[in-house]
Parts: sequence; structure tokens; C-alpha cells
Amino acid sequence: MNVCILDIGSNTIRAVVYETIGERMVMLYNKGVASMIFAKTSGGNLSAQGQNELSETIKSLMETVRDYNCDYHAFATSAFRDLANKQEVIEYIAQKNGIKINVLTGEEESKCDYLGLRRETGAVRGVGIDLGGGSCQMMSFSEEGLLSAVSYDMGSARIKRRFVGGVLPNKDEKDKIYDYVIRHIEGFDTAGARTLFAFGGTARAILMLKRVLHADRTPDRISREELEGFINFAYTAGAVPFLKAVTRKRFDTVIVGAIIISAIADYVGVDTVLVKDCSVRDGYVIKYVLENNY
Repeated sequence: MNVCILDIGSNTIRAVVYETIGERMVMLYNKGVASMIFAKTSGGNLSAQGQNELSETIKSLMETVRDYNCDYHAFATSAFRDLANKQEVIEYIAQKNGIKINVLTGEEESKCDYLGLRRETGAVRGVGIDLGGGSCQMMSFSEEGLLSAVSYDMGSARIKRRFVGGVLPNKDEKDKIYDYVIRHIEGFDTAGARTLFAFGGTARAILMLKRVLHADRTPDRISREELEGFINFAYTAGAVPFLKAVTRKRFDTVIVGAIIISAIADYVGVDTVLVKDCSVRDGYVIKYVLENNY
């Protein structure tokens, strides 16, 4: 059976096709387009124009995967959780596109992240973070399973809008973001883990930055020192065009993301962050399509 997951996020709206056979799943197709939800939201409501653009985006993505003969599932995360008119938008999309959007709670999103991370890494102990545009999911786990799962309203785009006056954060804004993150996650139970996994588009963009700046093809590791170097790079002349060329649509949030991840790394007490190619979508398939919670 082929399944198309439509992931409606703050940074990106993405269609991913999986082939599922029993409990096995293989990704066949992956396409994302920039999300306009933040830009089209005013006073907590997604505008009529924003709803129409969302519908057209979903329609276009569904058309690109039509030949896969999929069952369609759609879910939304932080960008939708915050909408005052989300029920209106859900009904509009159901009418226009024939698909119902499942708005995940922060806890549900974190649990899906955990399932995707466990499938990708096989790790039995650690802390995972999925840094999106609107929120950051943190989870700790051990041999006993998921221990803590929390969704924090500190995604890279949300934090940028709150703290950054220009394109990239200056040193004062960097310090304010760092302090805010540390205060925000205070009390999170890491369960003594000494491994930090990061995933999602922002983490992958930071890894791409490392590969280009350092000509380093190390597949999945970013040191705390390297994160600090990327943050300091933002203060240099030519940083903006360089970031545009390397990270494209994330050029104005990738440094904010590096600050957030560096603060979490310090909180967990690790010198290295492992970047993994998994996603909340993987966990969504496991939990809601395959109905497997490990």
C-alpha cells in the first residue's frame, strides 16, 4: 500500500509518499514547498487569501503524487495549533480538497518524533529534538521507552520574529535567544542521557552549512564549537548572500536555529549533536497508519 503524508508545518508544506508492507515502510517520494501560514496569519486568524493559497498548495502536491495511487493523510503542527480559526480552515480544506487535516497536539507531535527517531537510529537512550519553524519538540527516552515528551513554542521562525530586528541576529539578540531557550526548557528531564539527536529541516540546514564552510563530509555530527562558529559567522560581511546560497529558504532562520540547538546542547551537557534524517512524518506513519507504538 502506498501512503501520502501531507505535513503542514510552519516552514514547509510537504508531501511524502511511503510504500508500506506489513510493518516495513520505504520512502518513494518527497517534495516540499514554503509554507505561507505565518505570513498570512493576522490576529491569530489565517486570512481568506491564506486559506485559498493553502488549498491550492495542497491541490498541487496531491496532483504530483497521483500516479502513486495513494491513501492520503494530512496533519498539521504548531502553525495550525495556534490558529484561532483552525476549525474554519479544517472545514475549508475538507470541502475544497476532500481531505481532513489532523491537528496534532504538542505531545502527539513529540511522540511521533520519538517513533521516527527510534526507527532511524535504533538508539535506546538519549534526548531528541525536532526544531521546526513554530515549535521545538524535545523527548528523552531509555530502554524503558519514552520518558518525557514536551513541545515548546520556540521554533526558529517564531523565535526570529520575537527577538530579531534584522535579517540575522546580532550579538545582543543572540544572548537573549540563548537565555530564553535555557529558561524555557528548565526542568525538562533528560534522564541522565548524554546523547543529543537533532532532526528536521533546520538541523539539516546547519549540517549543510558545516559541509560547505568546513569542507567536512562527516555525515551526521556537529560539535558545540562548530555551532558557535556558525553563529559568529552571521556577524561577518557577506553572511546573508552566503546563507541564501547554501540554505536557501532557511537563510534567515538557520542561525537562530543554531543558537537554539547550542542552548539545548549546553542544557543536556553534550559537546556533539548527532543530526539524523528522520521526521515526525515517519513517526506519524508508524503510529497512525501502521498503528505501531513500539
